[in-house]
Amino acid sequence: MEKRTKNYHKFVATAATATLAVSAFVPVVSADVTPTASNFTDVAEQYKVPVDYLYNKGIIQGISATQFGTQQEIKRVDVGIMIAKSLYTEDAINSAPASGFTDVPARATKYINVLKANGVVNGKTTTSYGANDSITRGEAAIMFANAYNITGDVNNSEFTDVASRYTNAVAALYDHGITKGKGNKKFGTADAITRGELAIFLYKLETLEAEDVKGLNVTKVNEITEKGVKVTIDQATEVDEEATVEVKNAKGEVVEVKPTVIEKGDTEVKFDFKEAVNKDTLDGVWTVNGTAYSFTEIKQLAAIMDAAKVDPLNELNLVDALKEAKLKNIDDNRAASYAKALTDKDAKVDTLEDVQKIIDATNENALTEAEKTAAVEAVQEANSQTQLLEALQKFERINKDWIVSYEADVKSQDRFEAIQEEIDNVNKAEIDKEITKATEQLESSVVMQTIDLVKTYMANDDEDAKETPKADRFEKLGVHMLVIDVNVANTKDKFAKAMETLAEASNDLDKETIHQTLMDNYRSAIQAETTVTNKNAADLQDIINDENLNVENSTLEDLNEVGDTTSEADVLALLQNEALGLEGVVADYAADYQAKIIDQLAEFATQDITKATAQDIVDDVNASQNDEAKLAAVNNAKTASDMRAALIVMTTGTTQDAYANLLTQAKLEVAELVLQAKEQLEDKKFTAETNVLEATSEAIEKRADFIKAVNKAEKITDLEKTLADKIVFPEFHALSKVEKNEKAEAVLKVLNAFEEGEFTTIVEIKSAANL
Repeated sequence: MEKRTKNYHKFVATAATATLAVSAFVPVVSADVTPTASNFTDVAEQYKVPVDYLYNKGIIQGISATQFGTQQEIKRVDVGIMIAKSLYTEDAINSAPASGFTDVPARATKYINVLKANGVVNGKTTTSYGANDSITRGEAAIMFANAYNITGDVNNSEFTDVASRYTNAVAALYDHGITKGKGNKKFGTADAITRGELAIFLYKLETLEAEDVKGLNVTKVNEITEKGVKVTIDQATEVDEEATVEVKNAKGEVVEVKPTVIEKGDTEVKFDFKEAVNKDTLDGVWTVNGTAYSFTEIKQLAAIMDAAKVDPLNELNLVDALKEAKLKNIDDNRAASYAKALTDKDAKVDTLEDVQKIIDATNENALTEAEKTAAVEAVQEANSQTQLLEALQKFERINKDWIVSYEADVKSQDRFEAIQEEIDNVNKAEIDKEITKATEQLESSVVMQTIDLVKTYMANDDEDAKETPKADRFEKLGVHMLVIDVNVANTKDKFAKAMETLAEASNDLDKETIHQTLMDNYRSAIQAETTVTNKNAADLQDIINDENLNVENSTLEDLNEVGDTTSEADVLALLQNEALGLEGVVADYAADYQAKIIDQLAEFATQDITKATAQDIVDDVNASQNDEAKLAAVNNAKTASDMRAALIVMTTGTTQDAYANLLTQAKLEVAELVLQAKEQLEDKKFTAETNVLEATSEAIEKRADFIKAVNKAEKITDLEKTLADKIVFPEFHALSKVEKNEKAEAVLKVLNAFEEGEFTTIVEIKSAANL
């Protein structure tokens, strides 16, 4: 099978026309901007580089336009898709032989096929891949080690929770720096891997072959303490396992640092000194790779900011701090203005140079009372629009194109602040006119021009006020840009993405009414609509509603034509049509649905089947089939995974909801015990649902008692007796006396090593025993 060459992917992210993040204070993103992790609001700093890299390669997607789902679990099928997209060419993916797995959805079939063909996965059985199961960190490790063909030394890591089947794979990830585990000597083998963790693993594997970093460029020294330095560097394009920098103190003496590892994508690095320095030496100007760090300036900057933040402000103290730092152009009478500018939430104040820029800008923009009075007089005395425009230059946010409106409103005002308020009112009115024009057409360039008007000529929103006029206008234009994306989408996928993003941003479009199977219908209807000139979200909703109704009526007409010659597949397709919106349709009951429909039509020959009667038919059939189906699913279960799925269905909504509330691993362990209980029955089948619920309750209790007894054990002999449970731990039960003693001792050592906590799952206990 043909693998891709390093860092080559077919699924490169294309220009996004429907991924605009519309939020307060932020203008919409233009349609040709490549999406990044910054579009996701739940991607913390440590995940951003991996998510950006993989997203822009088309390997991963978010769970919505604004959510990556960093902390959510991920299914085995989705991990398989990601690995296949990362490693194999389109030809290899499309030509791989069938895997034989019957539980892989159509969207993933070809990707799982290529993984099976290349020995990356074997499945949970010969016919089951476990597609919809959440993947554990241990299972992910095996997949990654197989896929990227990496190995490691099992003696290098000290993880205490890695069972034998995972040992080699985890060692490979550890040795290649893909993971260091979860701390406390835990790899978290049985824990479900999160989407964020998976992104980090896959990103590191994708960039594994990178060469060492050369020529480390320190762009800023963030901090120097007695223990080391923290610096900002150009984003690392490669990995450096022995990175170092030259640090010189104020006397020009080299202070040696310990080499550290820089990962690809890093922009901030911490270096520890080989020997801690004396605090008294942290003075003057130090350098790191030639970039200066002035302790004197840091102290002066801190003094200035401390003085500026005091409430109420002591103007004298702030002026003294500014002068102590030898800053220029300080006007003692403008201390309050300096303080306001320095503490503004958007102000950049990292150096004394930044403070100087703020002082100069404040001086330039500040007007004395005399200057304000003169500015008002100049406005009132202006005899032409040219003179008025010149007089208004003392005010903010002046647009010469709106001079006529300014002339009508500002000349009657006799206070500086009142004139500025009238200017802003005029600007709002003029901008609203432009917004109306922009939202009455489908031209993205016009929308972007209007966004620029909002950005330039509207005052920033008061963060303490309830009203947000600037943000509201940004949002309105952003939503219209999304409407444009819907209208210009030229493929089904782009259209679906644009619709999803618009539904997230606008209350006028109900996501629940948008059906994936009808995307082509919607797109055709929208593009065919010529009578509507203002295609806003509400207009689009009307079109969607009409299409849904058309398809619903057409589907009901076909249902009323169902007869003996109609295929079960056709009946099922009609009942599952999204536009009809029926709930609980089960594919296995197609024949029963068909029979019920035919009976209904025969009994009520003069009455058509409506949506309500169709739902009644589905409910009636399900009621008679579900109890039998639930029991059959339990009795047909061959693996703990199969039993887990069957028990979830059977116990949810019953008095036996203790099982449904267990965590994933606990569910699997209880399912294994129920599976064994079933095998002990004479016919190897439960005869009634009550028997299953009773066996489940007993299994939950037995598992809890077993784990509790293990955690309470203080002696090896006590632990031997507990572990020898033939049902819960058959592997231990089958050992010789000597082996039992050795394994019990191993478990006790792990138990005693816990600083806090205890065993919480049977798999942890088995892992501690290396069984």
